[in-house]
Amino acid sequence: MLPVPLRDRESQAPQALPDSMASDPGRCPSVGPVRLLWAARWEYDKGPDRLLALLQQLEARQVDFEIALLGEQFRQIPESFEQIRQDFSHRLVQFGYAESRADYQRWLGWAQLVISTSIHEFQGVAVLEAIEAGALPVLPDRLAYPELVPSDCLYSGDLESVEREAQHAADLIQSQQQRLGEGSVGALSVAWLRWPEQADAYRRCFRRTLERAD
Repeated sequence: MLPVPLRDRESQAPQALPDSMASDPGRCPSVGPVRLLWAARWEYDKGPDRLLALLQQLEARQVDFEIALLGEQFRQIPESFEQIRQDFSHRLVQFGYAESRADYQRWLGWAQLVISTSIHEFQGVAVLEAIEAGALPVLPDRLAYPELVPSDCLYSGDLESVEREAQHAADLIQSQQQRLGEGSVGALSVAWLRWPEQADAYRRCFRRTLERAD
């Protein structure tokens, strides 16, 4: 199966940043809270209850963090998001859909760690775009993720226990935070997923489809 190609990151003229991004100290977490990104549709299959449990776990461990929650919202919003808004207002720097593609890309560039709590995902394009922008992934060891990132970027998923999974995810966040502080890890490459690298495979697929149709 062919992967969804990543869009090229657009070059942009400098624009005013949100206050939470205006004094960006870089990706080293030792100068401030670790910056977390969660970007997905606000629906139940993206695991908002698991995200809530993870944030509660980080708070209980006294991890200093900020989090940007991005994603498209629909009429029925899972109740976990409202609880996150109420309980973690002191941690939230973005809560909701980015106003523009440019704003979205700047949030990708702001993040140090990108998190997924999904229980249903075909590829995780937003996660991959954040990785391309330089964020380290913190992903469950299910779905397509084991095929896309190294094992040391995966936490042990547990569909039977939200709490156990939250503990595993928090462990990995703290591990990734330490690696960032030590400068012992570089950005991952997902360049193979960009359109120029995938174009030939898509052309071959289209050509075979047309040949079969004839």
